[in-house]
Amino acid sequence: MVTFNDLLSWSGTDLNTAGEALVAASHKYQQVNADLQTTGLGNGLSGKTFEAEAKARRILADDAEDLWTGMEKAGNDLKAASTTATTINNAAHNLVARMKADDLEISPHRSNHTHRPKHIR
Repeated sequence: MVTFNDLLSWSGTDLNTAGEALVAASHKYQQVNADLQTTGLGNGLSGKTFEAEAKARRILADDAEDLWTGMEKAGNDLKAASTTATTINNAAHNLVARMKADDLEISPHRSNHTHRPKHIR
């Protein structure tokens, strides 16, 4: 279970870095997809050989597109998670600052009964 003190140590930096790396790597597959769809790649072939080569190229282009879009989505999801982690961390630090300003503190222990702290604005 995540504690409040854990929130104070969260950072989205590594998530963002990983997300950016995935998005950047996805562009290689975007380029492979585009290259495989270039007009004239099967020139010089004819008949069944031309058809087989074109079919194989379409399959590879589809696979490259799947990798491109999947990696890009995963990278963007990591970047979004980074933003969320950073937002939570900032909110936790802001709460601590407000509590200190009101001369309150968060108790590091858990209890089975409810304490009624001063009202937090």
